[in-house]
Amino acid sequence: MEYIEAVACLGSPVQFSTKSEISARTAAMLGRILHGGCPLSALVTITTIRHVRSLEPTAPSVDSRLQTIRRLALEGLSVFLFMRPLIPGACDDFPDVLAAAKEAGAAGVVVGSLRVSKKIYRRLKQAKVADIEAIDQQLRSRSIEPEALTENQVDIQDEPLRASIVAKAEQLGLTTVRRACCANAWCSKLPCRKPNCLMRHLAQW
Repeated sequence: MEYIEAVACLGSPVQFSTKSEISARTAAMLGRILHGGCPLSALVTITTIRHVRSLEPTAPSVDSRLQTIRRLALEGLSVFLFMRPLIPGACDDFPDVLAAAKEAGAAGVVVGSLRVSKKIYRRLKQAKVADIEAIDQQLRSRSIEPEALTENQVDIQDEPLRASIVAKAEQLGLTTVRRACCANAWCSKLPCRKPNCLMRHLAQW
């Protein structure tokens, strides 16, 4: 919070992401910063409800994250659900995730991807809810054997899953973007300076 307060006077768009439950007091402080002229973009990570305890045993509960969305939205912030990492086989309850986020007041969703390293791959195998065969297939399509993974991350793009999430989100009236920076651009109603930013083609303001 102190970092946001320190840069708010600049008036530049500020984005933060969280899995924590933000108190009503902190949400009110963020609302005052927003209405004081500093654009704020909030990302709240929820990728699954059904498998959350297998994948995130020490993370705050889904209910507490939904409460964060409610409190921030109540203060006027545009909150985006952050669906990343998208884990094949472990995000099949995405309709429930999207519906819960929409009910809580989310404005949109960032539909991301999965980045796999040797350590992440091992953790996914241990969790036993991910479709490891689908991940292996993606790796081998890039001539990478799972056993040869290092700590360098490899981007796994599950385009059919992403397309299904986008279709359901749009049905619910949620704005869909592919990157966190796109959500920041949408919330601030400012074009991104990156020449290949997807929001350059979506901006209506």
